Amino acid sequence: FMKPIDGVGGIDTILAYKYSRLSDSFITPIGKMRYEELKERMNDKDYLISKVVKSSFKPSFARHSKGLNTIRFVTLRGNVVGAVYKLSRGLNWVDNFNTNGNYAVAIDLDNGHLFNTAYRGKDYLGNAELKVKTAIVPDWDDLVSFVEKAAKAFRPTKLIGFDIAVTDKGPVIIDFNATPGIRLLQIPYQMGFKRILK
Repeated sequence: FMKPIDGVGGIDTILAYKYSRLSDSFITPIGKMRYEELKERMNDKDYLISKVVKSSFKPSFARHSKGLNTIRFVTLRGNVVGAVYKLSRGLNWVDNFNTNGNYAVAIDLDNGHLFNTAYRGKDYLGNAELKVKTAIVPDWDDLVSFVEKAAKAFRPTKLIGFDIAVTDKGPVIIDFNATPGIRLLQIPYQMGFKRILK
């Protein structure tokens, strides 16, 4: 999986099908190319390259999703203040909430239960609702502790959003953001950020 180091919203991310050590090149949907060729084709952007991560947490309503669906945790001063499950839909393989067709579901911080309403996030407007069967995120308390420990490592940054994948080998940080997208919490929780903090 290749992602621009300064990327936003999953733009210009590429899923490489294979890496050939023999030719030191990647097989991608846009053809076979070496890293420098890829960089040149993508307007000289530097990329992070990582192994593909697979989530072990997939609620029934996400079974047809093609992407890696993550949980966006928002922390303030090292404490988790909100969490939503991000769901990629249709042909989307990134779970960004502002991508047309994707959804977000709020999570109860007390017990890890997903709410039963998902909101579609085209342009962050939350313009459609989808009733879903609720689910419980496994090992919720341990997951929250993991995120809060990670947040404390980034002090003095006060507000951070972490995208976490739940895997068979434990939680994996996929991405973190100093501007975590407050609307991503407000729309699924159906309340303003100040009320979420109470």
